[in-house]
Amino acid sequence: MNYHLYTSGLIPLDWTFAFFTVTEFKERIKKKAAENQYFFNNTVTDPERLLKQVDNLLIEAEQAAKDSHWDGVYRDEPLIFAIPAGDTNILKGEYGGIGTALFGIIIKQDEDGDTFIYSPVELKHLE
Repeated sequence: MNYHLYTSGLIPLDWTFAFFTVTEFKERIKKKAAENQYFFNNTVTDPERLLKQVDNLLIEAEQAAKDSHWDGVYRDEPLIFAIPAGDTNILKGEYGGIGTALFGIIIKQDEDGDTFIYSPVELKHLE
């Protein structure tokens, strides 16, 4: 899957309270999987697999941000967001297909508040 990196430049994203941190999201995965393991394993995926995919996505996002101009210092913990995948099959088995979600990462640089958004879909309004 091709991801897109957007940087905020002069308009940093300050509404970070609207998103889960990656840590919060991973804890939520563990909690939801424990509440209904059968549903989670059969509808979502193996929780350990999903946690690993989130870790890998964060590594990719960090590298893309560094390749842009991120200095590697977080202002806040990295954030994650979800976008409904609809009826597409673009995930090719990564998370499933119909009824799933695509995930993106938001990194906020400490020095100047620049925001790096690593998105699975184009966000034309951020170009």
